[in-house]
Amino acid sequence: MSPEKLAQTLKLLAFFARYFCEVGSRLKASRQTEPDEIRRAKEFLRQGFRGPLGLEDVARHVSRSPAYLSFLFHKSTGQTFVRHLQQLRIEEARKLLRETSLRITQVAFECGFTNLTHFNRVFRAFEG
Repeated sequence: MSPEKLAQTLKLLAFFARYFCEVGSRLKASRQTEPDEIRRAKEFLRQGFRGPLGLEDVARHVSRSPAYLSFLFHKSTGQTFVRHLQQLRIEEARKLLRETSLRITQVAFECGFTNLTHFNRVFRAFEG
């Protein structure tokens, strides 16, 4: 590689390094500004997603109305409450399918789904 091309390549790499550092800083700052209600709601969801859990339960836990929590959740996370809950459940399902010999029906119920058809539909939507 010629010295000129090497210099241009290094400039390009430096540009991308600065860009990714800036993006990382912005992401870190946006996470730090997440409202306390959302942090508490996410933690409550992480602890209880295996059971029957709805927006009303979480809203009651963080002392907000379901409508306001739903609005705030979407604004802060970029996803709906239901989508976040489904994501938690599907991540756990992936883990159980990989690490255990449980049948799919058992995995679905362990992850908080009450209906195998719904589990299949949601799993397919996340996994393609």
